[in-house]
Amino acid sequence: MEKSTNEKLEYGIMSVEDVYKLAREFLKAKEGTKAINLSYEDRNMINVLSKQAFFGKFDETKIKVGFLDLVGKDRVQLWKSLANLSKEEAMNRYVLLINKVCPLFYAHLEAHKRNLEDEKNRIRNIQVQKATNFVIS
Repeated sequence: MEKSTNEKLEYGIMSVEDVYKLAREFLKAKEGTKAINLSYEDRNMINVLSKQAFFGKFDETKIKVGFLDLVGKDRVQLWKSLANLSKEEAMNRYVLLINKVCPLFYAHLEAHKRNLEDEKNRIRNIQVQKATNFVIS
């Protein structure tokens, strides 16, 4: 997942934060189903990107990992490797990874964007109709 930082899906009218939240909800709904099957590495990267997006840079004074917590140690090492990654870039990489491990996410994102655009157009049409009725009256 160490690809170019310029790589990203087309978000349309949505912000990277909105798409990130949508991806988190999608993962929560699909995890444990046949739609998504995460490898150990992907699961750790998803966890760490989420932490980077929420907390920012890893802080050793706040996170303590137990001696026998091998998964936690792997995640800490991975999180440390993302040291200077911005929150926005962490969100973008999270979305790209979800899209890679479950291509159904792209269809879900596109449908969500269409719904938002339709709602925006509907509101604009109502405002135009109100303005037209007001001028005519």
